[in-house]
Amino acid sequence: MRPAAILGEPRYAEAARAAAEFIFTNMRDSDGRLLHAFKNGRARFNAYLDDYACLIDGLIDLYQATFEPRWLEIALELADQMLARFEDPHGGGFFYTSRDHEQLVARLKDTQDNATPSGNGMAAYALARLGTLTGQPQLVGKAYATLETMSGQLDKFALASGQSLLALDFMLGPSHEIVLSEADPANTTIETEAALRELHRRFWPNKVVARRPVTDDESSLPRSLSPLLSGKHAQSGSLTVFVCERGACQTPLVGVPAWREFLERDRTLSIDPRASVR
Repeated sequence: MRPAAILGEPRYAEAARAAAEFIFTNMRDSDGRLLHAFKNGRARFNAYLDDYACLIDGLIDLYQATFEPRWLEIALELADQMLARFEDPHGGGFFYTSRDHEQLVARLKDTQDNATPSGNGMAAYALARLGTLTGQPQLVGKAYATLETMSGQLDKFALASGQSLLALDFMLGPSHEIVLSEADPANTTIETEAALRELHRRFWPNKVVARRPVTDDESSLPRSLSPLLSGKHAQSGSLTVFVCERGACQTPLVGVPAWREFLERDRTLSIDPRASVR
């Protein structure tokens, strides 16, 4: 999904969309829970923690490549399932297997990266990003609590904790919410694509990107994005970009030239909430 956005290759986004559609059509049980494997036309076995966490994270990227809100709706649904079925309410973090998995001698927690990121590191990263993008601080809180349980490991075994450190870096910040608010239906695609090209030409970690379509009706905003998009209207008939940090936003950037000028300046300074608009 990220190459689709960065390289401007729609076929990559289409391939990702098709993969997601396949999973949700063929790899869920009758209760909507994910299954782990698909072979010979049949999906089997309860999904594991990393199946949920990696898919949630992938759906966030798929939204940011296509700006189709339904992917975030599904990501939120999966996040609820992951919390209900894998979270350890007493010790913190997540077990590798779900509550309704086959009986095991012990339910273990996957916290160290190997050939793939650890389940807990991936869960923390995905929840932090999803909570920031959808305006649900309780999800960010779950990510923080997961990292708290791993604090000793992060301190002593950093090389085995790369994914968890990415989640920690995102949460410590500065991390930003970027909203592209569209204005003129006739020029929407041109302006939005130009703004995204300017954004993706530069390295800017720890951000989430959302698109507000042309509308003055707050009630028509996607439910998953309403907390972030609400009140962020395009101004002066031009695409307007809002750059925010934990809900506090800079002065809106009206038009692609203003956005380009902003990107050419230093973006590392935190936003002063006293000078913010909401």
